[in-house]
Amino acid sequence: MQEHHLVIVAGPGPRVPAQVSVLLMPLDAEIVEMWFRRHPDTKLWRIRLAVRVPSPAKLVLLTERLKRLVDVHQVSAADPGSDVQQV
Repeated sequence: MQEHHLVIVAGPGPRVPAQVSVLLMPLDAEIVEMWFRRHPDTKLWRIRLAVRVPSPAKLVLLTERLKRLVDVHQVSAADPGSDVQQV
């Protein structure tokens, strides 16, 4: 399975981490890394997600599911070694 690194900006709302971590992942995807950081001024969440999925189509499906679960403002690819930045 290929590993993909994403940075997602979502929210606002205190339940975003719970919604993403519990409801997001299909059974055939493996979470490698997941970080959450909430910006104190905007109340938006920056989520760093590294997953292994069996195909590019599954990555698209996972991203679309995320957009249905929470209010997503942005999804972008990330470098594997980069840190989570401020929103």
